[in-house]
Amino acid sequence: MKWILVLALGLSMGCGEEENGVAAPRIDAPYFIFGAGGGGRALSIYDIQVVKASELPAEVVVPGSGTVEVDMFIAGLREEDLPAGMRPEDLEFVTQFDDGPKRAFVPLFDPHVLAYPALPKEPNAFVPVFEVNGDPVDDGQRRDRLEKLLENLRIKDPCRSIRFRQTFRTERIPATQLLGAHPVSNGDTVLGIASTGTAAVAILPASGGALELFGFELTPETPLGRDERTEIYGMTKEEIAAPGDRLLPRSIALVRGGVLPHIAFWSSARRSYEDITPRTFTPAIGRVRSVQMLTTNGRPEVCVTGSVIDGACGGFSLSEVCAAGLWCMDTETQAWTIRARIPRAALLTGVVSRPGLPLLAVGITGAIYQQLDTSNAEAWEVLYLPTANVGCDPACVAFTRFVEANEASSGGVLGVAVGEEGSAVLLRGDSLDTLALEELSAVRARLFGDERGRGGLNLQAAAFSPDGALWLGGDRSVLLRVSPDRSTADRICLPEDLQDSKVSALSASENGDLVVGASPPRVAIGSWKDP
Repeated sequence: MKWILVLALGLSMGCGEEENGVAAPRIDAPYFIFGAGGGGRALSIYDIQVVKASELPAEVVVPGSGTVEVDMFIAGLREEDLPAGMRPEDLEFVTQFDDGPKRAFVPLFDPHVLAYPALPKEPNAFVPVFEVNGDPVDDGQRRDRLEKLLENLRIKDPCRSIRFRQTFRTERIPATQLLGAHPVSNGDTVLGIASTGTAAVAILPASGGALELFGFELTPETPLGRDERTEIYGMTKEEIAAPGDRLLPRSIALVRGGVLPHIAFWSSARRSYEDITPRTFTPAIGRVRSVQMLTTNGRPEVCVTGSVIDGACGGFSLSEVCAAGLWCMDTETQAWTIRARIPRAALLTGVVSRPGLPLLAVGITGAIYQQLDTSNAEAWEVLYLPTANVGCDPACVAFTRFVEANEASSGGVLGVAVGEEGSAVLLRGDSLDTLALEELSAVRARLFGDERGRGGLNLQAAAFSPDGALWLGGDRSVLLRVSPDRSTADRICLPEDLQDSKVSALSASENGDLVVGASPPRVAIGSWKDP
């Protein structure tokens, strides 16, 4: 139901009794939104009204009559807290029980509630829910009352529909999360999963049907416990032929038990994955984040990015300001070396190796580093840093995932780093002269204010489709498509089965399939050609 502009608030909902006005709060916003309910109940869409600030009377009448205590909220409503091109008049209020795409209630600016729920005729006042610094007032009791009033309310997501031909859950495999998706050349999609009691990838056949599980051992002498968790964070683009005529990544990076890194590499002789993790190598690998096949001095290497365990730095935390690393193993000699040890970088999320460019590394701060000397692991320098982290030590925003673009992509796009507060930056260029870090303002323009701010949308997944478009997914049931020229972005409606899930894995295949993986584990298959 779209709201109808109300021209006055001085209307009593009583039965002819004397009205009691409460002084309207001073809120610097062009619109006001308010609602009231009695008896401790949550509000319905019919309780919500919106007026222009110029039409708000000096006193607001608390509706109701007689013996039922009433609680009420009033707040500002600003166009800058809505996606670009959306006006307050376009809002459509729904409930959590309604069908169709929806999101959390509209972002409220400087919300106020009554000082206390009371009978309508009792003296009262509007009081702020939050301090100027954003902290809750009154030990959070006012915030709790506001949340109770709004608990059933949502707004219709202004997203665009595409056709999803299939959605399904993953009860047949022991997955607790989907962490990544990688299309292989036969049209299948390999899913990196988090699971308990096994290390495995899931295969989504191009022909359709149920997911298939491909499990493998880590260290045979220390088998996984029944309740021990593994998480797959990286898979190489390079493929191998596995038993059963399946194609799989040549190498996989994963974490066991939440902390212990593992690198699995396909053994052609054994026709299975082998654990090649360098347990005695110094400096040791902390958290692993990606795995790639690189060529150094003409020799193939499997390389992993992550954090460095060194002295007081026992893992990864932005507050530790530790070093980040890139470790590589020669696939012929199986000798390990460290290619990058970058102080204060905390964690590397990926590397880029392209003709005409030095080796580039991407950090969790979104920083882009270039290698200065292939023989010196510490010979790296910062080329670019996203605006969001300029002046921050070590970071205000974490860019938790880097996804490399197809080498044939138009415009020299190299990859995208995504992360907190709906942040996304594109790395492009085919030489140092043309290299640039482009902040995708079109993405943030299509977000609501509460998705852009601290604690907002965390973008967790990204994929480039063959037409050059960029697809992004996040933890607030958000799917976005950025146009190939990066000038516009659209919110894309998720199918019903995924609407309360986190979009945590995306892939776009040459055959036109768009695979959307969500956590808790669900998968939807649509077409990236639909838009």
